[in-house]
Amino acid sequence: MPQTPAPRSVQVRTLGCRLNKAESDEIRAALAARRVESTDIAPELVVVNTCTVTAEASKASRRLIRRSIADHPHSKIIVTGCYAVAEPEIVAAIPGVDLVVSNQDKNHLASLVAGEVERLLWAGVPGCTRANLRIQTGCDELCTFCIVPRTRGELFSRTEEDVVAAARAMAEAGTREVILTGVHLGKYGWDRTRERRLVDLIGELAALPGLERIRLSSIEASQVDGPFLEALAAEPKVCRHLHIPLQTGDAELWKAMRRPGTLEHFLEIAERAKEMIEDLTLTTDVMVGFPGENERAFANTLAVTEMVGFRKLHVFRFSPRAGTPAATDPRQVDGPTIRDRSERVRGLGTVMRAQWLKAQEGKRVQVLIEKAGPANEGPSRRSRLSGLTDNYLRVNTTGPADLVGRFATVLVTSSGEDSVEGDIVG
Repeated sequence: MPQTPAPRSVQVRTLGCRLNKAESDEIRAALAARRVESTDIAPELVVVNTCTVTAEASKASRRLIRRSIADHPHSKIIVTGCYAVAEPEIVAAIPGVDLVVSNQDKNHLASLVAGEVERLLWAGVPGCTRANLRIQTGCDELCTFCIVPRTRGELFSRTEEDVVAAARAMAEAGTREVILTGVHLGKYGWDRTRERRLVDLIGELAALPGLERIRLSSIEASQVDGPFLEALAAEPKVCRHLHIPLQTGDAELWKAMRRPGTLEHFLEIAERAKEMIEDLTLTTDVMVGFPGENERAFANTLAVTEMVGFRKLHVFRFSPRAGTPAATDPRQVDGPTIRDRSERVRGLGTVMRAQWLKAQEGKRVQVLIEKAGPANEGPSRRSRLSGLTDNYLRVNTTGPADLVGRFATVLVTSSGEDSVEGDIVG
């Protein structure tokens, strides 16, 4: 790919986790600092940030690459992300792909495009009320189904100074909530000091003026203990929402997956968290169809899921990933059974979420307004507004568009499938 002249416009397309989304935001901001404008119309450069956590994610990545080439046949196409790391030869062989960039080089992608070498820092994206903030990457766990340690590499944490500077720039640009993202969030700082520093980092971020909320994207229960929960409960800027991956509610499968910690510890932490943090929302990931999952094991997963009372489920069907122990396990579960179990877990999740949403009716909640639709034609000029509470409740209401980026008190009047409706009362 020619290094000069540098492109003047870019489109960044993203699949996968919050970490990928945070890195895509960083790419846009770094290119914007070089006067490369983000656009969906005839961009000179298209960056495709891929995922490969499951076989379906790999297929989706290939589709997105090919669709990007078809949509923009005259653009330069750069492919990065975990799928680009897992199968770089396949990606490079796709006609129309100009450059394949590893996850390690992704952080310097703007420098590669511009033909320069320098450290890139987040410059802030004006008007972004909630934003992902990458603080860590890499994983040293060896779950038998997962290829992320291979695609993301060793543990690596940004320095506290770097993260705080990035968050300060975001707050100055109008961001009110940051979502701390990483592959193994609970091991932030572990690569430098062999000590987990996430609580200390949260304290530094909480002191920043203008930054009103700090949300954790996902954290393993093995990295959570009583003192950690006490620290979260004591800091009012920390959102009352924890996403703790479960994967399976069966103790034997937990061991077969080589999940960090134990199922017993997971259940203990979930219960203590609900006791210590009022109105806490717990969300999780559930995998179905892992090799050796019989009806008893699956029933255990359903029972644990219901017992904990998760407010939202991300359900994944097991798919063999080449090079992982689970891929060659002879106890593979057949496709129809996996699909049936997936639907059963999703159905349970839908019922549990609906019950939670229904229970919010009549409550007054604090909502950070994120977006506004077109204003109506009447004299009040009211817009359709949408935002989140700190405990991850999606709230829709109406009001003036200039409430975007501000907090509003909303009286919840009704609930739907995935959100609630309400009226602004303060």
